[in-house]
Amino acid sequence: MQAETRQPLHELARFCVVGLGSVIVNNLFIVACTELLGIHYLISITLAFVLATVMGFALNRQWSFQKDGVFQTREIVRYFIVTLIGISLSLLATWYLMQHGIPYYVTMIGIASLMAPLNFVAHRIWSFELRFDFAGKERAR
Repeated sequence: MQAETRQPLHELARFCVVGLGSVIVNNLFIVACTELLGIHYLISITLAFVLATVMGFALNRQWSFQKDGVFQTREIVRYFIVTLIGISLSLLATWYLMQHGIPYYVTMIGIASLMAPLNFVAHRIWSFELRFDFAGKERAR
């Protein structure tokens, strides 16, 4: 499907579904490791991040972006980089907004709403090297 015309809005919807699923798996994994297995919460969070990122990479590559062929190592490295930058920006924005009296649970909704399309574009263009062609035809790099 790489050479066919793609539907970016469908890809974005699928990307958001994968993101929501990753958040759910991430949180369940953290609770299970910390509460049931007695693993220190920082280790649980780190393991959950790796698990959710690998799961997100696989699902986004195959389902959201329907990228053909065997994945390249640079794709997963770039995916991790984009994800780390996104998390860093989210933490920084949450901290900043909390310093100005906005509760973290309010900031998280707004930040997630802004980060999802930014991450989508970054993963589509850089992680998976797919280009938007506004003339209606897809160009793969």
